[in-house]
Amino acid sequence: MLSNNNQGMTMASFRPKAAQQLAAWIDSATCGLLIGLPSTGKTRLLNSLSQDPTALRAYFSETRCVVPLPIDLLSVGSADDFWRVLLRKLNESRDYICPELRPVIQSTFEAQIYNDFSFGLQTAARELIERLCQPGVRLVIIGDRFGRFCRHGQDAVADALYDLYTSFPRNVALIAGVQREIAYPPGKMRLGSLFNGQQFWLGGIGGKGAVTCLLQDQLTHLDPNPKLLNELVQLSGGFPVLLNAIADWRRSVQWAWVADNWLESLYHYQPVQNELQRLWEALTQTERSILSDLELVKSSQYAKFERLYGWYLCEFGRKGVCTYSNGRWHIFSDLFAHFIRDSRHTVRGNIWFNENDDTYYQGNQPLDDLSPRAEAALAYFLAHPYKKCEKDQLIEHIWETPHVTDDSIYQVIRELRRTLEPDARNPCYIFNHRSLRGGRYQFFPEGRPNDRLLQ
Repeated sequence: MLSNNNQGMTMASFRPKAAQQLAAWIDSATCGLLIGLPSTGKTRLLNSLSQDPTALRAYFSETRCVVPLPIDLLSVGSADDFWRVLLRKLNESRDYICPELRPVIQSTFEAQIYNDFSFGLQTAARELIERLCQPGVRLVIIGDRFGRFCRHGQDAVADALYDLYTSFPRNVALIAGVQREIAYPPGKMRLGSLFNGQQFWLGGIGGKGAVTCLLQDQLTHLDPNPKLLNELVQLSGGFPVLLNAIADWRRSVQWAWVADNWLESLYHYQPVQNELQRLWEALTQTERSILSDLELVKSSQYAKFERLYGWYLCEFGRKGVCTYSNGRWHIFSDLFAHFIRDSRHTVRGNIWFNENDDTYYQGNQPLDDLSPRAEAALAYFLAHPYKKCEKDQLIEHIWETPHVTDDSIYQVIRELRRTLEPDARNPCYIFNHRSLRGGRYQFFPEGRPNDRLLQ
């Protein structure tokens, strides 16, 4: 699950709660969201389910034949493609299916895979699935990057997925991997109804003993000092990919050169920096601001801080970013705490309007240098958060006349981005959907996570 050195370690061994939840979803043929930030090993966990569904056998209420169907929904451009890919995946997974049905699957696949008629593809796939849907069989569609699919994928594919599940609700399950909770756009609202609160947050691997075992397995030839081993385990927070980076560092360093300052050496090791950066970029600007304040808050002010941000702190705990001990919340790792201190200058915070002083703010900083038109645009965006706003709507609100050039809008957006964005080349507050006709501007008051992580 973690690396090539861990081939004998199954997800059931080191992710028992996640394995139990996945098995429950499959057993009851329901849909579930596996949510995990970068470095939690979410993708690898889904891959392990695709490669060895028998690993969950001990968690099923009765004997199950699990047929994994991993599909990259983002690469599926139409409903025809969806049914064609589904047939292909059924053919690839025929070893998991009872022997008497394997020739049927292969012949159906060979007959239909080059069919250009959507009705023929859909009919063939549905008829084949109907034959497979025996009481003990579970067909499990596994889709990673599901959040990005809900934002940018084809609505026709979403409809096909919805129709497939609702047609075979007793035998088909959908396990989707996302980095955050999903806000479903109108075209994907039906998909949202399938999950009905079925979510499982994947943080660090629970249990210090399990994490120590994983690290020891990777460092056997080094015979590491028990004290050092314990500190490395704590620094990883149980995040599998970060644990791998830490193990790579320990294998690569000349210990005599770094023994006096090994923590600094570990922190600046590039793979460790990469994982810390990925974690950081997966958070909204509001979340980054709260974590930055948590790292610097004084003991005398902590009680007030927790009253203000208690909900966020509990969410951080669920995600594995924070831990609770000695009566307060802490950043999960000194490595990440160090990274937050170094990155504090890039934090901007939530954008909001204070009615008491009639001023717009970004975090605690007043936005009092905006031009009247930029301020009017910001007012419109705050009144319509997350909505994909057309340029004509902005023009009507700001100028109250339709006779305005596109360049005038661009100038206003450019001014807002110069003021609000930590990186105007990769905006997180005002996003432009250029692929939509005429373009659309979408505003995220909390500053959405870096979209590069969601490719």
